[in-house]
Amino acid sequence: MLPLKSPGYFVVAVYKNKPNDGKLYDYKDVFVSRSENMGASIHRHLTGEGNPDVYADMKYGCHMLVFAFPDFDFEDDNNETLCQFVTALRADISYNARVLQSAREASCASVEIAGPATCVDRVVHAFGDVIERPHSIEHQELCGDGLEVCVLRLDDGV
Repeated sequence: MLPLKSPGYFVVAVYKNKPNDGKLYDYKDVFVSRSENMGASIHRHLTGEGNPDVYADMKYGCHMLVFAFPDFDFEDDNNETLCQFVTALRADISYNARVLQSAREASCASVEIAGPATCVDRVVHAFGDVIERPHSIEHQELCGDGLEVCVLRLDDGV
């Protein structure tokens, strides 16, 4: 079970139709954020106290999925991982358009996602399919306990 009281990053993906496992990348809008308490922040956004676009989609019954990525090195990050998520998921041209415009100009970036191997693999590959830049995906198992970390790297094409 995901510890939603943990610090980390979350992605709210909004779909035209009910999403299925094969097309998680086929979202119409996306919002990326970070919080010291992901659960509380997700709740705020979905109940009207956060991003107004996310709330409007929730209020009007749009199909949504929320992906949460705990990060226990959260305090040392300095928004770098947030910029990388925004760039990788193209949220800078969606609900994060007003935030982090410079992240889109980055020549390279990487996003690290940790969790149960099957979940991480599905999410990384689904979102990897939507990226319009050269990228690579690296997998590493953690401690042999079914957890793995994936690094989705955006390359500058050089």
